[in-house]
Amino acid sequence: MRFVKRMASAAALIFAVSAQAGAAPAGPSVDAGPAVLQAPVVLALAAVQDPPVPKPDVDVSVTTTRTVWYADPVWITIGVLAAILLIGVIIAASRSGGGSTTVVK
Repeated sequence: MRFVKRMASAAALIFAVSAQAGAAPAGPSVDAGPAVLQAPVVLALAAVQDPPVPKPDVDVSVTTTRTVWYADPVWITIGVLAAILLIGVIIAASRSGGGSTTVVK
């Protein structure tokens, strides 16, 4: 579709330029120079250009929630496992009879 628009615009430009160049003045006239061809050329160039593409409305909202390290579930699990391990070591040390003395005869 764009190609067809551009070709039609180019044909209109060529037609406007050739119509202005081929016309012989009927009587005395003032040489207007490039101003005579300016209007058809501007109109043809405006038709060749693509219309501006509207910018899409992009709305990005990122909500990130952060937790402090001691409220993170991974660290809570590690803390609970470390406490259970420490309690187990304390219980095992107290049952081994470390406070008794051995008497050798």
